[in-house]
Amino acid sequence: MAHENGISRRKFIATSMGGLAAASLGSWDLFASPRPTADLVIHGSPVLTVDYKNSVLGAVAIKGNKILATARDISGLREFIDQGTQVVKYTRGSVTPGLIDVHNHIVGQAGMTSSWVDLMRCNSSKSVRETVAKWVVENDWPPGQWIRGQGYMWMWDKMGAGSREGVSGPPLVSRFDLEQVVEVSGKKVDLRKYPIYLFQLSGHYATVNALALIKTKIMDRSGKFYSGRDAQCLTVPNKTVGEAFSPEGHAFGSFFSMCNKDGVRQLDGMIFHHYAMEELFARGARFGDLKLLDAAEMTQGLKQRCGEFIRMGVTSLYDNNLRMLKLLPELKDFPDQAKMGEKLRLTLYPYICHLDKGAFPAFDTGRRRGVTSLAPLFKGDWMRLVGYKLQIDAGTMTGLTWTPSRSRGDMTQGKLNLWQYNDFLEIVRTLDKQKAQISIHVAGDKALDWSLDAYEQAGVGGGGRRHRLEHILCVPQKSMNTPKGKAVPLYPRAQDLGLVFCPQPGFILYYAPFMDHAFGAGVGKLKQDKIYPRVTHSIPYRSCVEAGIKVALSSDSPCVMDPNPLIALWESVHRKTRRFRKGKEVLLDSYVFNHPDETGKVYDERVDFMQALRGHTIDAAYAGFEDKVKGSIERGKLADMVVWNDDIRTLGTRVPVMKTRETKPVMTIIDGKIAHQDKSSIKVEKA
Repeated sequence: MAHENGISRRKFIATSMGGLAAASLGSWDLFASPRPTADLVIHGSPVLTVDYKNSVLGAVAIKGNKILATARDISGLREFIDQGTQVVKYTRGSVTPGLIDVHNHIVGQAGMTSSWVDLMRCNSSKSVRETVAKWVVENDWPPGQWIRGQGYMWMWDKMGAGSREGVSGPPLVSRFDLEQVVEVSGKKVDLRKYPIYLFQLSGHYATVNALALIKTKIMDRSGKFYSGRDAQCLTVPNKTVGEAFSPEGHAFGSFFSMCNKDGVRQLDGMIFHHYAMEELFARGARFGDLKLLDAAEMTQGLKQRCGEFIRMGVTSLYDNNLRMLKLLPELKDFPDQAKMGEKLRLTLYPYICHLDKGAFPAFDTGRRRGVTSLAPLFKGDWMRLVGYKLQIDAGTMTGLTWTPSRSRGDMTQGKLNLWQYNDFLEIVRTLDKQKAQISIHVAGDKALDWSLDAYEQAGVGGGGRRHRLEHILCVPQKSMNTPKGKAVPLYPRAQDLGLVFCPQPGFILYYAPFMDHAFGAGVGKLKQDKIYPRVTHSIPYRSCVEAGIKVALSSDSPCVMDPNPLIALWESVHRKTRRFRKGKEVLLDSYVFNHPDETGKVYDERVDFMQALRGHTIDAAYAGFEDKVKGSIERGKLADMVVWNDDIRTLGTRVPVMKTRETKPVMTIIDGKIAHQDKSSIKVEKA
């Protein structure tokens, strides 16, 4: 054969060889003049490029804030090295693109500084009470001053049947648990003398004691709702607290758990849903001397939190529930105030609660400014706002489900919808027309179907918006197309709409037994006698990949106790739960979090390590329209990357999960600059 597509064989071979030579030089333009010089070259360890072929190379060159070239080894980069080039030779590790966390709450975390009580290690109401009392003693905290705490999750002593003692609602700390005298180091602390607000780790629940409820004029001294009318602070004015209705159509009081105690129906101090918590904060600031976060605290806290994520290998982060809109100007200024080791590339998604009334209305109405005008879309090098966050149901154990939930964490038994469907559909339509990306919090299967219904009815399919579904804890084999009343295959619906699924595999490690208890057959002492197909594909990954749906990984920090992205990578491969203990007693052993459908067929949602890595890099970048500029180590992309102390691919075979902590970044590079360096392990030298 003399020709190939009209080109002579000799010319074809010469052209092909020239292309290969250019590839070995990282696709440097042979006609460019003068030849560029690299600022930094890294070599000696496998470079996991995460390109479309998952190529593994051995060297990468950086110039300015961009990747200049890649090669099999440093010999392929000699053309770009001169005396001014800095060279890092590290032979014990691996190199990856910078990890991208697409669902995080870093701005909220920035406000939870040392002035908050850390409750992360508490797993019982007794341990919460003692931790708060110890903090009071250590900080010499005066009576009457607010105590704020955060970080506790479900209480094991509240989970068992009959343990509630007449208290309804989620398995949280109640106000009665806090209204006690605790002895610490020989000192007695009367917690009844302090207004106390404790933020549960997921952010969907909180606990306040009697003094806090009284100071905020939510409860009177008998334990009932405060009966005075107040037009100044309640989001829905001219009503008493008990009379007011939330934007979602539920009575405001329904977000406050009640109990029968001493013959009186009264508040027990447990709160669920953001609307009620924001109302409590507003009333606390107005009536109860509760100090809210200011710009200086936020900036300092944000520097600290960003630094923590940088040292974990995260280079970009998406705050998926921004609510402190008054601080947005300070947020925009933050990158200019921070050093390289104190800032990440941040994408913001403000939270919208309702169309035209109540907390976080979407649009301007009357004298009230809506979220979309307070926080309009914008783009910047270090910070941008590309869309908004909506939420159909509440937390892990309060998902909106078609059939009742048996969870002790949900007093509504799966019926808590935070929007009326028609209002929800209207906001989806309007935001899509504004070219805003929509991110929807989804826990229950009914919430999932409503999201798909709204997206379909709004006609968003094929629009390139890359609208998102978050968490997706209840995923049956088929979904209910509500308007048509038919059960239809789930994944083709999502794929046709161009949706991106954003699960948090870290939930499996920390909360799988509670999710199984809430939505499925349960495990261990919480075992039930029925298969629930709604959890067949809980936190799906393999099924999405097979259906052509992009999956972007994240931590949902602080909802997941350990925000390290390696947890999500490990869990994507292994899907193993942790062992739960109470002292030396094993309450629940570890198990693989895969589920059957109604026929008993078990679906395996595990993927291989490279697919998981794509979920935290290039596919995560895709979720934010950034896959053309970051997410892989390729010429011309932003130089955001991580050098690890070992071969990160071993996470695919390494067990137990605690071994993931042995893998650490020795260098994190953001925008072509070193943001973190373990100088005892890795050196930068002149060529």
